[in-house]
Amino acid sequence: MKKSPAETAHDGARISLTFRHIGTFLNADETLIWGQGATSKTREGAKPTISGDPGRLIHAMGYENQRSDFNWERAYGAGFDVLHFISSDFPK
Repeated sequence: MKKSPAETAHDGARISLTFRHIGTFLNADETLIWGQGATSKTREGAKPTISGDPGRLIHAMGYENQRSDFNWERAYGAGFDVLHFISSDFPK
């Protein structure tokens, strides 16, 4: 299929934006995470935050961006406790 002039403008560069409502919470020193996007949904069951090693989360995001039959529950439903990505987490 041929791309439209808008799709080929600026040498085909594009920006993808995703807007989300985040219902995930951290304690004051950001060592515990709970809520909608975390593996524990309650404050009482809060889990330690993870810095780096976002493997499963990155895979889910790629799956969402590449599939027309994306299944949100399968990709994100279990939650993630990753708080910060670090540059070495991404391929060069």
